[in-house]
Amino acid sequence: MGKFRSKLKGQSKGKRWPKGQSASSNPVTRKYRDEAKSRFFQVETGPSKLTSASLMKHDALQLYKSGDKDVEMPDMESESSYSGASGSYQSMQSFASDWSECSNMSFNKFLRTFQANSALHKEMLAILAAITDVIKMNGGTESSTEYYCSLLTTLDTLYNAEEKKEEQVTAVLALLNMGIKTVPEAVLKKTFSDVTMKMLHVLQDYSSADNNAIIKALLGILATVLRAQELALWNFESTKQVFAALLNPFCIHSKPKWRKAAQHAVAAIVKSPCFEASPNHNPAADKCADFCQEILANCTGGDVNAIKSRQTTILHTLGLLKETIQTFSTSNIKKCCETILRLMTLNYPIVTSSGLQVLHSLFAAQNSVVSSDLNGKLIAALYEYQPSNTDIQPTLAWLLVMQEAHVHLADVDLPVSVSLLPAFFNNVVQMWLCGKTEVISGATHCLEVLLKDAIRPACESEQAAQQHRSKLEQCFNTISGCLSYQYNAAWSQVLHVIGVMCEVGGANCSDLLEETLCSLAELRDSYKFSFNSEVEYAMGAAIRSMGPEKVLAVVPLRRENGELNMERSWLLPVLKENINGANLSFFRDGILPLANFCQQRAAQLAQVNNGIGAHSSELLYMQLWNLLPCFCNQPGDIQSEFKSVAKLLGESWRFCFNTSAGRVEGFGAIWRELAGFLR
Repeated sequence: MGKFRSKLKGQSKGKRWPKGQSASSNPVTRKYRDEAKSRFFQVETGPSKLTSASLMKHDALQLYKSGDKDVEMPDMESESSYSGASGSYQSMQSFASDWSECSNMSFNKFLRTFQANSALHKEMLAILAAITDVIKMNGGTESSTEYYCSLLTTLDTLYNAEEKKEEQVTAVLALLNMGIKTVPEAVLKKTFSDVTMKMLHVLQDYSSADNNAIIKALLGILATVLRAQELALWNFESTKQVFAALLNPFCIHSKPKWRKAAQHAVAAIVKSPCFEASPNHNPAADKCADFCQEILANCTGGDVNAIKSRQTTILHTLGLLKETIQTFSTSNIKKCCETILRLMTLNYPIVTSSGLQVLHSLFAAQNSVVSSDLNGKLIAALYEYQPSNTDIQPTLAWLLVMQEAHVHLADVDLPVSVSLLPAFFNNVVQMWLCGKTEVISGATHCLEVLLKDAIRPACESEQAAQQHRSKLEQCFNTISGCLSYQYNAAWSQVLHVIGVMCEVGGANCSDLLEETLCSLAELRDSYKFSFNSEVEYAMGAAIRSMGPEKVLAVVPLRRENGELNMERSWLLPVLKENINGANLSFFRDGILPLANFCQQRAAQLAQVNNGIGAHSSELLYMQLWNLLPCFCNQPGDIQSEFKSVAKLLGESWRFCFNTSAGRVEGFGAIWRELAGFLR
């Protein structure tokens, strides 16, 4: 039988290490070593790479070449300078500045981001340069009003020419959309009729074209002009017709760029400053609400197939509602919410998601816009649309809407909100059992927000806490009940929420949290408990809000027979980290006796040659004394108690000198921590 011999052929080309030279410290080739040295701020010793050819290449890549005037008087401190005589700015020099001497800040971004490969930018630059020259020739100051009027005149000239060029019209409108934002409102009010007629005429001509730049510029111009008008002008039908031209068809247009620009324009108009003075009278918002209700009514009429075919229009309308529903009147909000709930019954997932987004936008508004009665009814109705806890995205969306609804209701009517919270808390804690990480985290965040924004106002004072005591107790017991083994998979989340609960209700509802603290201590004392840091975080929150005196009364450091509970020694570092604003009298009456007990215990164990036990008691003694600087952080009884504590500290200091050197060092650390307080 023949033998098969395989030959592994090595690299035949390229450099190879000579035999015995693979570990040479001074190799001939040093390319990568030299490059590495340059990164450690060492001067390169090789030939310079800066040549005349590279300098010429660098100069060719520069966007701007300085003129003689800049060479004589360089100004490198700022990117722009202001001319007091003309009231205009000299913008940062760029490539486009070689072709246009425009100093108006409205076009600064265009000049800085000019793209030489864009035909539209070239046309815009040519028109801007021509208008700038004309303004300067006539002695103008390059104000925004001058550019505004010049661009309108240019638009008339180009639009009425025999050969109308779309590129030039687009360039003028784009420049006008940039410059109109800085035009004084008085000028926009004066030219409202003329400008809107021109823009609507152009909009009608190009509504069937594919020029996105023209449509977006026209929508921006009309939005700016309408925002500048007074409230009285909105009573005229002509103003509403101009606004209606933006709503239909552009807000529900099939082209996303047009639709997005129109919806942003409408949202900006309905939030105009002129409507803020009288929020109950907003003609633009009323017009928008009527339009949305009409479109949705037309889309939901007919059979199921017809509704399904109009699903896209429904989504576009809901997108408009999401941006504007906060500005609607109470009656229109109620009608729109009823329509949204009807749409959600169609069981189209995308429509349901969009409807929830609209409701979230409504409840998340900065101002309270929904009445208490309607808010409560919406919360009750939304329970019927709760998805399965295992359906992640719909559940998170529903949870977020319900969270904002309860927070909004707390801002409007706190007693009603607190009365509805126990039922919602019972619902949310069930999500900790679903096994989905995203849903569990969402439930935790929801409870945390509700505790801080809805429960906290009900616990701010003793009177408020007493008024809502029964409902608060139900909410706290619901969360504390999740410490049962049934929820062990989500204990890290549960303990975090309990920490927030102790922080919120510890000051005025401490008696409602006593059982919870006992349960936390029992879990922490249990064998091989896996969430020690989470329990310590919750206990720390309780110490910060309730104070160490109340916490140690519920979770004592001593056993019933008077001996120190060594299993509770984990509380000492937690106390040290979280005590603030406590009474010095508690240190004297509560902590110091424990320290003396540990001192005596250490002496007794040392006499019977129990070195380990004596050392442990000595450590506990010093840990208890280390709590003194924490009690000196903003104490409530400093004037009456500091003398007695100072006396005890002096006696202990004298005693420690007669014992071990370690105790002297420990008390020295305590004195160093107290130095700032004593000063």
